[in-house]
Amino acid sequence: MINPEQRQQLIQLRLEQAEETIRSVETNIGIGDVRTAINRIYYGMFYAVLALALHENFQTSKHGQLQGWFNKHFVKTGIFDMSMFQMLRIAFDRRNDADYELKPLPEPASLDKMLQNMKTFISTIKAWLEANPA
Repeated sequence: MINPEQRQQLIQLRLEQAEETIRSVETNIGIGDVRTAINRIYYGMFYAVLALALHENFQTSKHGQLQGWFNKHFVKTGIFDMSMFQMLRIAFDRRNDADYELKPLPEPASLDKMLQNMKTFISTIKAWLEANPA
């Protein structure tokens, strides 16, 4: 069991990881590395949800379980709009396609919307955590 100070440090670490991925995505898009950009878009959002999970003392190693938990406890309760869950699911699905499917990748310019969604997703969670300290 971790103490409250350790929990807050871990939450901060996850938020820093999420912010770092934004810069990584921007770099990847700039050099045309679409597959990595798509991967990092999802993982930036994933890190933000992990910060929420730490805040709420929820632990899992499964992506689907974490997404379901997020939907149940933060979207269906009205804390976050349904668009937040949709952004996360789309990023997850696109990451799976880019990593595992033999489909053509989108053009780097088409990732702008995904990047904007990622930034919105992370900043929304970060703002909620700041307004609701552990």
